Amino acid sequence: MTEQDFVLTTVQDAVQDVAPGVELTDDMPLIAAGIIDSLSLLKVVSRLEHDLGVRIRDTEILPRNFETIGAIRAFLATKAR
Repeated sequence: MTEQDFVLTTVQDAVQDVAPGVELTDDMPLIAAGIIDSLSLLKVVSRLEHDLGVRIRDTEILPRNFETIGAIRAFLATKAR
Protein backbone atom coordinates (compact mmCIF):
# COMPACT_ATOMS: atom_id res chain seq x y z
CA MET A 1 0.00 0.00 0.00
CA THR A 2 1.37 3.42 -0.93
CA GLU A 3 1.49 6.21 1.62
CA GLN A 4 -1.23 8.03 -0.34
CA ASP A 5 -3.51 5.00 -0.08
CA PHE A 6 -2.62 4.63 3.59
CA VAL A 7 -3.66 8.22 4.37
CA LEU A 8 -7.01 7.73 2.62
CA THR A 9 -7.65 4.40 4.37
CA THR A 10 -6.66 5.85 7.75
CA VAL A 11 -9.11 8.72 7.43
CA GLN A 12 -11.89 6.45 6.15
CA ASP A 13 -11.41 4.10 9.10
CA ALA A 14 -11.40 6.97 11.59
CA VAL A 15 -14.60 8.56 10.30
CA GLN A 16 -16.73 5.41 10.01
CA ASP A 17 -18.78 6.32 13.09
CA VAL A 18 -19.19 9.98 12.16
CA ALA A 19 -19.74 9.66 8.41
CA PRO A 20 -20.38 6.04 7.41
CA GLY A 21 -20.26 5.34 3.70
CA VAL A 22 -18.89 8.75 2.69
CA GLU A 23 -16.76 8.56 -0.46
CA LEU A 24 -13.69 10.65 0.40
CA THR A 25 -11.75 12.59 -2.21
CA ASP A 26 -8.45 14.46 -1.97
CA ASP A 27 -10.10 17.89 -1.85
CA MET A 28 -13.22 17.14 0.23
CA PRO A 29 -13.38 19.52 3.24
CA LEU A 30 -13.20 17.04 6.11
CA ILE A 31 -13.47 19.41 9.06
CA ALA A 32 -15.79 22.04 7.57
CA ALA A 33 -18.21 19.36 6.33
CA GLY A 34 -18.26 17.66 9.73
CA ILE A 35 -16.72 14.45 8.38
CA ILE A 36 -13.91 14.58 10.92
CA ASP A 37 -14.78 15.46 14.49
CA SER A 38 -12.33 15.89 17.35
CA LEU A 39 -12.31 12.21 18.28
CA SER A 40 -11.78 10.96 14.74
CA LEU A 41 -9.03 13.56 14.24
CA LEU A 42 -7.20 12.13 17.23
CA LYS A 43 -7.61 8.63 15.78
CA VAL A 44 -6.10 9.80 12.49
CA VAL A 45 -3.17 11.49 14.23
CA SER A 46 -2.50 8.47 16.45
CA ARG A 47 -2.54 6.01 13.57
CA LEU A 48 -0.35 8.19 11.36
CA GLU A 49 2.18 8.52 14.17
CA HIS A 50 2.17 4.82 14.95
CA ASP A 51 2.09 3.34 11.45
CA LEU A 52 4.24 5.89 9.62
CA GLY A 53 6.67 6.56 12.46
CA VAL A 54 6.15 10.31 12.46
CA ARG A 55 5.77 12.64 15.44
CA ILE A 56 2.90 15.10 15.19
CA ARG A 57 3.13 17.81 17.83
CA ASP A 58 -0.02 19.23 19.41
CA THR A 59 0.80 22.59 17.83
CA GLU A 60 0.65 20.93 14.37
CA ILE A 61 -2.89 19.65 14.80
CA LEU A 62 -4.37 22.58 12.92
CA PRO A 63 -7.28 22.73 10.47
CA ARG A 64 -4.95 23.68 7.61
CA ASN A 65 -2.98 20.43 8.12
CA PHE A 66 -6.04 18.15 8.33
CA GLU A 67 -8.77 19.91 6.32
CA THR A 68 -8.52 17.57 3.33
CA ILE A 69 -6.81 14.30 2.40
CA GLY A 70 -4.53 16.37 0.16
CA ALA A 71 -3.65 18.67 3.07
CA ILE A 72 -2.80 15.68 5.26
CA ARG A 73 -0.55 14.25 2.54
CA ALA A 74 1.18 17.62 2.04
CA PHE A 75 1.64 17.97 5.81
CA LEU A 76 3.12 14.47 6.07
CA ALA A 77 5.56 15.31 3.27
CA THR A 78 7.12 17.88 5.61
CA LYS A 79 7.72 15.31 8.35
CA ALA A 80 11.07 13.54 8.64
CA ARG A 81 10.96 9.76 8.84
